[in-house]
Amino acid sequence: MSEDLEIKKKVEQIKQTFQKEAAKLRRSIISELYPVINGIYSLDTSSRNFELYKEAYNYFREKFKEKRGILQSIFCEDIEFSKLKDKLYLLFFYLGAIESVGNSIVDMLVLLLVANGRDFHIECRSYRTPKIRHVYSIREDLEKEWVPLGTKLSFLSENGIEKISRIIDSDLRNAIVHLKFEIKENRLIVKGEAAEIKILVGLRRLFVVINTVEAVMNKVAEDRGLLPKEDDKQ
Repeated sequence: MSEDLEIKKKVEQIKQTFQKEAAKLRRSIISELYPVINGIYSLDTSSRNFELYKEAYNYFREKFKEKRGILQSIFCEDIEFSKLKDKLYLLFFYLGAIESVGNSIVDMLVLLLVANGRDFHIECRSYRTPKIRHVYSIREDLEKEWVPLGTKLSFLSENGIEKISRIIDSDLRNAIVHLKFEIKENRLIVKGEAAEIKILVGLRRLFVVINTVEAVMNKVAEDRGLLPKEDDKQ
């Protein structure tokens, strides 16, 4: 059997078996998030942490919708795994997904932990001398200070959100950004593995994480009255 046929066979197997894995993964993610989500339900609506979470959620919601729409518009389902250009497209689509909607989800999870009283300290770059400060905002802290994805994922992992941190693969993201992969004839090798298999599995798991976390966040927002009034009426 040729290498292309072997890869095509593996791709079909992944597509056929992933539904069961996805259901198991969703349950695992919800279970992992339960303690900190429960903390949001316990917050007094007049508390500072509740206001921080409300502000973070509404900012996340708008940015996430915008980024997801753009990502969906450039997604192509007609991938031919025998063509190098399609393998490269899949590789950089994965990078785009991590950098856009994946990063938005991570930011929101960081603020979820902050609202639960977990301190996240960053080095402020807008001063001539180093200054450490607490994170209270996605826009003012995480985005303006360009907090690295790996730093945010470490914070999630250290505070019990481990499975999500592993699936959002910052090592693979870095390998793509820095072009640390090999092209051999028609083969694309990333971290010693055939790229199409690694990226296909990674994308499917990534979107299970993204969709599950978004659904959980939206349910909390609805239950706790975080949505703007005009949206709440729809």
